[in-house]
Amino acid sequence: MKFLPEEHKSINELLIESGLNEEEFSFRKKRGQLHIEIKGRVDTFCFYRKTESTFDANMKFVDKTTYLLGSKKEVVVDNWEDVLAAVKSWR
Repeated sequence: MKFLPEEHKSINELLIESGLNEEEFSFRKKRGQLHIEIKGRVDTFCFYRKTESTFDANMKFVDKTTYLLGSKKEVVVDNWEDVLAAVKSWR
């Protein structure tokens, strides 16, 4: 999974608004998931973006993106705002 620039920007802004400096958190990719690490914490927040393509009635491709949260991908959300809300509550 590629870490998209707009995802990076919005997570950075969220963490900085919550009172962290850029030196206090980092991002790491592991097994296809993106992990957010905060210095001094053992746990990480991780997510995976999954995009699936299907055909609509006019035989055009329609992409659907879902996000799987947690190391075991146990929570599924349908939009980026829900991912940000989960990061904020984890923080």
